[in-house]
Amino acid sequence: MNFVIKKLQKATRLTKQFLKDNSNIIFTKADKGNLTVALDKNMYIEKVKTMLDDKDTYMKILKDPTSKINNNLRQLLAGWKKQNYISESTYKQLYCSDGNIPRAYALPKVHKLNCPIKIIISSLDSALYNLAAFLHSLIVKSIPKAASNIENSFELVQKLKNIKIDHGFSLVSLDVISLYTDIPTDLAIDALSNRWDCICENCNLPKNEFIKAARLVLDKNNSLIFDWYKKSTFSGRFLNFLSQHSISQKKGIIFNLVDKVFYISHSQFHKKNLEFVVKILLENDYPIDFIFDTINERVKTLINKLNSCSAKKTNNNLPKERVKWFSIPYLKRYRIN
Repeated sequence: MNFVIKKLQKATRLTKQFLKDNSNIIFTKADKGNLTVALDKNMYIEKVKTMLDDKDTYMKILKDPTSKINNNLRQLLAGWKKQNYISESTYKQLYCSDGNIPRAYALPKVHKLNCPIKIIISSLDSALYNLAAFLHSLIVKSIPKAASNIENSFELVQKLKNIKIDHGFSLVSLDVISLYTDIPTDLAIDALSNRWDCICENCNLPKNEFIKAARLVLDKNNSLIFDWYKKSTFSGRFLNFLSQHSISQKKGIIFNLVDKVFYISHSQFHKKNLEFVVKILLENDYPIDFIFDTINERVKTLINKLNSCSAKKTNNNLPKERVKWFSIPYLKRYRIN
């Protein structure tokens, strides 16, 4: 036994030294197969960055939402406790005052071509983890399994082995890419709402409170994201630069388009929409220098407006000196010599 321990200690020491000498290599688990994979660190980071740059799936937020989430969670649970939906012990179990931000990491799919990666979001010790686990246990316990549910490959074989099929047919396995990030929140909420008759049997919460909690867990930053929508009939035709109209009118066209980009669409769409504006203006014969000079002028104006509003708001919050007034009676025939 001592011999084995010494061997393990030596192997551990050599492994640590190897990792220290090769900081450009990272070790992680494979997505499937319980394998350990060695990856070039730069390649790993580049693959993760490429996936996170997908703006249709991921959104870059401007500040840490943990404080807001904690406040929403506290208000939700305090209301439940006040209405006796949950006990004091359950409240303490679900509430988290110092949760961490969920962390993302990637697992390589070594069984696929070019070794793509799978993004995993670990919510352990996050503010909403305990609430999510609580809701999950209620859902799993309450909703009956679908007839199409397959636990494992053994059950699959049992269900298929007695099925007779004609020649020329094949069994096809389909894989969904980014399944969870492609499920709309409203679709998940509707699915829970439609199955409330099953859930309510094991849940002390009323339906509206359960749905509110589910939305808190599922919602992306609890906010609406807007983009500049253009109908299919949008022609892209604006006042042509070669027309006889004044320069001020042509600049007004650009001002209006820039305002739509910044006032209508969320910041994650600004780059895309500005590129679209430049493309449309070029198609309407606007010179490239004129386009960028005018866009730059308008952006500066918008920034100044924003700063002015912020300063005004700040000044309004400052304590104001109380002004004293007194009245002077009006004497129609009184005259000062």
